[in-house]
Amino acid sequence: NLSHFLNRLEQICLRSAIYLGYTIRVKQSQIGSFRQTFGVSNKPENRLIGLAEVSLEPTNGHVPYVIPIPFSAKKVLFFGAEFRPYISNLLIDERERRQGLATILMDQCEKQAENWGFGCVYLHANIDHRPSLRLYEKRGYEVV
Repeated sequence: NLSHFLNRLEQICLRSAIYLGYTIRVKQSQIGSFRQTFGVSNKPENRLIGLAEVSLEPTNGHVPYVIPIPFSAKKVLFFGAEFRPYISNLLIDERERRQGLATILMDQCEKQAENWGFGCVYLHANIDHRPSLRLYEKRGYEVV
């Protein structure tokens, strides 16, 4: 069945992208920059099933670069810009959704923003993805 094959392929690609992106981001988080990545694993297999990232990004309305840029370079590239915590890459394995994992990861990102001295964060969302919009609305996020 072609549909089953494409779904399986999508799952494999998602897992690979999560792993690669997570590895890069964890290494950058260890540098002590204004970037923190949080992950969730399932207990029996110790398999990564979700992640989210919070980083300081310029509030210019654009989605940050795909490749993470160190904060020191962002200050030069966006000289004079205002920076705020930005939540990105909130991903939960399709098989593990609806268990509160996104809420846990959002809590961690928001707490990190507070630790950096900020009282609010921002994010971009796909307006066609109703489950994530419901999560953000439930948490008090507003469309700007």
